[in-house]
Amino acid sequence: MNQNAIETRNNLLEAFLRIYETNRIAQVTVKEICRIAGYNRSTFYNHFNDVPSMLNEIEDDTLLIIEHTVRKLTAEEIFHTDAIFAALKVIYHDNQHKMFILMTKPDSHFPQKLKGLMEEVITGFFQDLSMGDNRKLKVAISYHFSAIIGVMAHMMQNRELLDISQVIDYVKEFSQEGVLTAIKKMN
Repeated sequence: MNQNAIETRNNLLEAFLRIYETNRIAQVTVKEICRIAGYNRSTFYNHFNDVPSMLNEIEDDTLLIIEHTVRKLTAEEIFHTDAIFAALKVIYHDNQHKMFILMTKPDSHFPQKLKGLMEEVITGFFQDLSMGDNRKLKVAISYHFSAIIGVMAHMMQNRELLDISQVIDYVKEFSQEGVLTAIKKMN
């Protein structure tokens, strides 16, 4: 793809995000995307099949960034969780606006896709280790990432006064010490 085509595609995606930020996916139209991006409908259809395919592409591109970062980690780094939470902070910081939209929109599939990706990648780290009951491992990983993603989405949706880096630090503490231990330490 040449540089003009890449720029056009990115402009269309940015226009989509601007509209999607305040509307449900069903309310986002090709006409409005083209108006904001400054292109005609045929240009849109040269790059995308439809509006939902744009959301899917943005979700998948963001997941690729996360997957690439997490797959660089070693199993030991995963066990100690510092590296994974540091990586999460960098990814969020570099993609803050996009992540906010993808994590908070009720018609986005990103949180579920992210959970599935993390379960797949982290389970893969433990395949070579003798972990005993593989079913228990899958439940533990699902539990862990459901909590992390749920907390992040909740904080973003409710626009809590906490900085997302602080939320990530809290989640790291809860992951390492256990929630009940962390709560007891608050007294």
